[in-house]
Amino acid sequence: MNSEDLIIDSVSLYRLLPCPAPKNFASVAGSTNIVNNWVNLSPARYRRMNFYYGTNISAPTSTTNPTVNSALNATTYTISSLQPGTTYSIYARAECLTGFGTSQWVGPISVSTKPSNDDCAGASFIPVTLNTTCTNNVLTKNTGATASTTGGTISCGTATSGNVDVWYKTVVPGSGRFVVLSSQVAGSFLTDPVINAYTGTCAGTLTSVGCNDNAAIGGTGHSRLVLSGLTAGDTIRVSVTDFN
Repeated sequence: MNSEDLIIDSVSLYRLLPCPAPKNFASVAGSTNIVNNWVNLSPARYRRMNFYYGTNISAPTSTTNPTVNSALNATTYTISSLQPGTTYSIYARAECLTGFGTSQWVGPISVSTKPSNDDCAGASFIPVTLNTTCTNNVLTKNTGATASTTGGTISCGTATSGNVDVWYKTVVPGSGRFVVLSSQVAGSFLTDPVINAYTGTCAGTLTSVGCNDNAAIGGTGHSRLVLSGLTAGDTIRVSVTDFN
């Protein structure tokens, strides 16, 4: 063998497999966070998960920078500091070890965070207007809301939405009487609400003291619930769901 000879032994050829996309990706929403879980198809190559999310976003491309990344080797990640009652689009992709690149983006997965007043215990306070003109108005949306386990079924109408409701509360004025009125405004998806009012506590027993569906002024499908004979100073809790 002279000095120019080159000997190569045990040659192996192989193809670098792509970085597999996550499998069984699932998201569970709270009021201000979304917990994401997935299964890695290639644990030996997997490094972490990339996320791209927002409320009004276009589909990401291979050059899109992730919004956030999971911890190394994680199979769960919580996106936090979100707005309650808001729908988010989530895309995810696997980021693998050097030489294996990233997977294709998976998504969009549409997930709605729960409203802060999704349950009785989180009821939003609305003071009673002490005149004949309603000024303490609130915009009601049930985006991301869940069916209540407190309060039982509504006592009027038929909520085909499965009793997916939001909650409010107020204090009975000195007259022992007040009116809960709904009307259609821009930004609300409730077009035929059912209003149910209760005395009692969320942790104890709630007793329905009134329910209304389709009695708003003008017959628009909205509700007008007149409550009277109540004890001044008591707290009244009100659930609002949609008939449709």
